[in-house]
Amino acid sequence: MKLVKAVLFVMCLLLSGLPEVFGKDREINYTGTFSNLEYNQEGGDVLGIEVKIVPTRKGYQGALQIAEGGPSELMVVDVFFERDRIKFQIPSSYKSYGGGVFEGAIDAHGIKGRLSFKGGAGDDETLIRRHSYWDTK
Repeated sequence: MKLVKAVLFVMCLLLSGLPEVFGKDREINYTGTFSNLEYNQEGGDVLGIEVKIVPTRKGYQGALQIAEGGPSELMVVDVFFERDRIKFQIPSSYKSYGGGVFEGAIDAHGIKGRLSFKGGAGDDETLIRRHSYWDTK
């Protein structure tokens, strides 16, 4: 009787998607809003990065905003994926941040990576999949 219960238990686990936990590839949802924008009470300003990624006819694009005290203009970036890897470069036409490159990894929770600029090491960033910071205002 115990053997039958054990076999049924294992079968239920397998049918419930347990193989995904052990490495079976799952499709990654590349679209959405990813943000770590926050109001800084101490400085009275907004800090962080937010990108909204959408599919287009030519691939994925993102509306990117960087805030270092105040929010930047929206920057349109072409976003490239290779499985769970993400990369985009800020076009040089954007005065403040042009030439910056973001490289990282994406999963169900968000994006982790590094935003680097010419001549600098860059900063590690964790962008959580959530509503836009601006949607709460």
